[in-house]
Amino acid sequence: MTLQALFDFITDPTINENNMDEYLDIRMQEGNDEKDPQQQEIEEAVFKQAYIPQRLTQVSMIIVNVYNA
Repeated sequence: MTLQALFDFITDPTINENNMDEYLDIRMQEGNDEKDPQQQEIEEAVFKQAYIPQRLTQVSMIIVNVYNA
C-alpha cells in the first residue's frame, strides 16, 4: 500500500467497519499490480511535499474550499 493510499484510508470519512475490508482488499490488489518502482518513489516524494492543512485556521478561504471539494 502506498503512502498516499494509507493517508486516504485514515482520512476518508466514508470508510467504516462495514466497508473497511473491501477497501483494503482493493488497495492491496492495486499494490500487487505495481507500477514502475522509480515512478512510485517520485509520486511518494511529491505527495510528501504536498501541503496538507492540519487546522481550519491554516486554510484560506474555508467556505470556497468546502464548496469546491
